[in-house]
Amino acid sequence: MLEKLRQALRESYSADLCYPPATEQWSKDNPTFGMCSITALVLQDYLGGEICKATVGNGSHYFNLIDGKIVDLTAEQFGHEINYDNKSQVDRNEMLPARDTEKRYLELRRRVENKLNDEK
Repeated sequence: MLEKLRQALRESYSADLCYPPATEQWSKDNPTFGMCSITALVLQDYLGGEICKATVGNGSHYFNLIDGKIVDLTAEQFGHEINYDNKSQVDRNEMLPARDTEKRYLELRRRVENKLNDEK
C-alpha cells in the first residue's frame, strides 16, 4: 500500500498545492518540494501512525512515524540526508489552520483517492 500511495501522491502534486511561500520554487523536477505537511496528513489517513516534524535548514519538515519507523515521502526535496534526531510529534489539528494547509490537504487527499480508485 505504501508504494501505491507514494505513486498516487507523486502524480497528484502540483504548484497549487505547494506550501504558499515556496510556490515559485516548486517544479516538476522536484515535485515533493513544499508538500511535506499535506503529504504527512494524507499518509496518516491511510496508514495511521504519528506525524512528526524536524528542523531542516531554517524551516520545519513534516514526516510520518509508522510502527516506529520514519516514513518520509518528501525527503528528496532537500537533496541531502535529513537528521531526524530533533524530531517531535505534532497534532494534525494544530497543522491544519496554518497557511491554508487544510484546503491544500483536502485537495491532495481528493486527488490521491481518485488515483487509487482509478487503479481498481
